[in-house]
Amino acid sequence: MPALAKPKRPVSPSAAPQKARTKSTPIFGEIEKDGFNITYHQALSPHPIEWSLDLDQAPDAFHICFNLSGWAMLRQGPAAAELQPNSLAFLHPNRPDRLSAVRAAKQKHEFLCITLTQDYLAKTLAPYANHLVAPLNNLLFPTSKSATKNKPNPPAIAAQLQPHRLSADEKLLVSSLRHPPVNGTAQPLWFESKLREFFALRCIEAPPDQQLFCTRQKNLQEERVEKTKAYLAQHLDEKLDLSAVARSVGCSQHYLCRIFSETAGLTISRFLRCLRINRACHLLREGRFNVTEVALEVGYQSLSHFSKAFFEEKGVHPSKF
Repeated sequence: MPALAKPKRPVSPSAAPQKARTKSTPIFGEIEKDGFNITYHQALSPHPIEWSLDLDQAPDAFHICFNLSGWAMLRQGPAAAELQPNSLAFLHPNRPDRLSAVRAAKQKHEFLCITLTQDYLAKTLAPYANHLVAPLNNLLFPTSKSATKNKPNPPAIAAQLQPHRLSADEKLLVSSLRHPPVNGTAQPLWFESKLREFFALRCIEAPPDQQLFCTRQKNLQEERVEKTKAYLAQHLDEKLDLSAVARSVGCSQHYLCRIFSETAGLTISRFLRCLRINRACHLLREGRFNVTEVALEVGYQSLSHFSKAFFEEKGVHPSKF
């Protein structure tokens, strides 16, 4: 799954976002009756929006968010990511750590959210638990044997929080969900089939011996890219050594740089800068460190280099953040 490219105008969330609610338009489904619902959301606020308040409306539910416009900052445990326009994110507000989600102020936010209960997911996806794309299985079925055996560590959690660009098929799915071609008694069957179609295309992968050669190669590339992201998250405060990164994922430096840029939409060094600045934002919001200390914590030895990188990522100098 390709990750997102560097945004032209990144999010600059406030240190103390004010509570706000989105305008929600139900499309189909009732959580208690159907096990899922589909809702279209719009928001425009002069203040940052504490979006996690909306996600918490269904306790222990799982959310598939198709973000159409507006920027948001996501943080869950050690993981942090920016949710950009035209992107897809899998969100579980309370697993393994509580999710913090803040939407940027003075932006038009549009997103479609599919909310599913654990019971519905277990009924629908449990037969395919061993074939769910990693690390989705650990999120949906954390008590299963496979999840216990491969318990996710913080870097894995950081990788799974990363949103991904919407594909052409997913954009068509959003459009059809907003404007279903059927009504009345046929709607439950139609919406159920669209959900299952999405699961089949996005969430389930065939065993290696059943995959086409090009699919195996693509999966291997994506696995190496995710391992690279995890390695960078673990070595955030160290000088970037591309040869060491390449050795850790089992390929050449030149090959890794190429597939990372193709898959993630930005270079390894640019992705590392995004990770470092996101971590710096978190430390600055905590207020336990000054700007110089934060710069050292995230791997910058020069305060001027840190300030320049911070401004390019967030549109504001760290001293003003």
